[in-house]
Amino acid sequence: QDFFSFSKEKELLIGKQLRLVASPLARRAILACQRPSEFQFLMNICAPKLWLPISSETAAFLDAGRFRMKIHSPQSKQQKLSDTSLQISAKDISLQLVSETNNLSIIQPLQLSADAILAERELSLQSILRGMPIKDDQGPWRKLTVDISPIRLDLVDAEVLVRAIGKWYTQGLVRVQKKQSKKIKEQQKKNDSKLDKRITPGVSILSIHVQRLEVALEGHSKRIHDDDDDEPRKRAYLVKLVSINVGRLAQQGQSRNNLLVQDAYIVRLNEASSTTRANEEAMLQQYEHWILVRSDTPSTTILTNTDDTSEANDISTFLHVTLFHDDSCHLDEVEIDFDAIVLRITPTTLKDCATGLRRILELVQLVTKEMERKIHDVVAKESDSSILFKVNLKPLTLLLGRHNNAVIQIMSHAMLVMFQSIENKNGSGRKTLHLSINELQGSAHQMLQPQQLQTSLGPTSIEFRVAYGTENCGSIVSQDIYLDSEALPIHLSPAEFRLVQRVVEGFQKRLNSPVDEKLHSLQQHQNRRRSFLRYQKKGTGIMTNFRVEIERFSFQLESSLVVQFVLDKVKSRLEGCLSALTGDCSAVVTCKHYHKGEWEAIIEPLPITLSVDQMPNELTMRVFTKQDLKANITSSLLKDYLKFDVS
Repeated sequence: QDFFSFSKEKELLIGKQLRLVASPLARRAILACQRPSEFQFLMNICAPKLWLPISSETAAFLDAGRFRMKIHSPQSKQQKLSDTSLQISAKDISLQLVSETNNLSIIQPLQLSADAILAERELSLQSILRGMPIKDDQGPWRKLTVDISPIRLDLVDAEVLVRAIGKWYTQGLVRVQKKQSKKIKEQQKKNDSKLDKRITPGVSILSIHVQRLEVALEGHSKRIHDDDDDEPRKRAYLVKLVSINVGRLAQQGQSRNNLLVQDAYIVRLNEASSTTRANEEAMLQQYEHWILVRSDTPSTTILTNTDDTSEANDISTFLHVTLFHDDSCHLDEVEIDFDAIVLRITPTTLKDCATGLRRILELVQLVTKEMERKIHDVVAKESDSSILFKVNLKPLTLLLGRHNNAVIQIMSHAMLVMFQSIENKNGSGRKTLHLSINELQGSAHQMLQPQQLQTSLGPTSIEFRVAYGTENCGSIVSQDIYLDSEALPIHLSPAEFRLVQRVVEGFQKRLNSPVDEKLHSLQQHQNRRRSFLRYQKKGTGIMTNFRVEIERFSFQLESSLVVQFVLDKVKSRLEGCLSALTGDCSAVVTCKHYHKGEWEAIIEPLPITLSVDQMPNELTMRVFTKQDLKANITSSLLKDYLKFDVS
């Protein structure tokens, strides 16, 4: 009796708890009776924590944070399909590398939110997708919006994780290469043909926004000299991308994808272990540690760590990538636009990034081969198809060398890189690689900062093009190489010439990393002498055609003896294959000497022709002219030559 006797307070508390327990089921029963066409699902859980073994002593700890999902699907009598909405939010997602000695935070806690909706009505587009044409479509509208908080990745001192990723990459590379076998190729051909016929009706919209992405990377190349203070033993690079927006719009076999990056920079840190915000701000004050930065953006704008993109929208976009695909005409177009940037490349930086660049090239080759395989296996028999790839670079400043040593500065007003592949029904095709550079200029100095100096090269414009002819679904049978240029002036003083020589030697020494410099220089000298005395060339049997046209090439050496060497109307045409080429090169040669404000001709304009006959192990060159050689040797020329310092 005492056990079942409760006070009123306890009785009310127990009744309240019972009602709370029973209310979800009762509420569901009431909703099922009143609104049988409405569906609602709520889930709020603490996401699991996973331990992923990396090695015998190291494991990755993944904390999926807190996960919340809500699905709501109301149904009205006027609509056949309900406006189904899905909301997902995840908080405190992180990744750590745990070992017996220390714990390394790879991914700092981040937040993610996603909203998805399926509706019959027309939905609004984000700013990244505005301006895209939308066809009249009666199908459903599908829209997914994802918003991600700043992502911070620290890959410094994560060699175990990097090796595991490298192992996964190698295994994936082997699997992709195995797809070239006939059995897998035929099976994938059937799958691709089925997928091509299956066109999803309606409009699909995808929008992803990442507020900021920061990645700390470590350089893995050794130093040449232990006493070199400019090259720390352990180097780290900080890569930062601000306001990343990804958009996709797909409808009736057509899709357009956009990628926008508001701002970006790459900086090298003094200490690999110091990747904190304070160290980052201190490093950004020293320009010699910058690797990549926008040329028209002040450092104060980049130093701001705000997530508000309203002010950033007023600045021009750093990177804009557009991908367009059309199944009806089998067309793929990729266009990449870069804003004005300054790129600083030192021998150490190039050595550190060499492995990563090779991996990127491998991935590009795999993607290109996979796209060509689909074209050859599925599309080529039905109709013509084409792939277009374009890269537009606005004013670009390239700095090569080391600070306070020797630097080559190369600038261009605009640069265009374009690749096009066309495949025909009969299995033939053509691939074209085109490079166009406008207002190319170059100079040499000792500071790793853009300098307003007298140009040693240019300004000039260059057009370079390589065209491949293919047969039998991609097999190259011919190649044509063209080089066209306007006036190509080069003005060098002895000091600038020595700076250029030091930059070239610095890159060769860092990339080759010789053990004995004297032995390396002796072997290099012997190889050059042997290659000059004995010509050996191995090539392929592909038909090759070289054509070079330069309107005017001039080389001017400026010192106590000012001499200008000029080649006018340079034309060259070689035909054959890479191991056996024949052809002629023609030009008008002139040599001048500057004395007392006037140019004096050393060699009068002389048209010459160079005949080239190349065999696999033999090279024959013959120079001839139809006019007399007229040379003028004056006393002023001899006096200036005696004053000339050869060193």
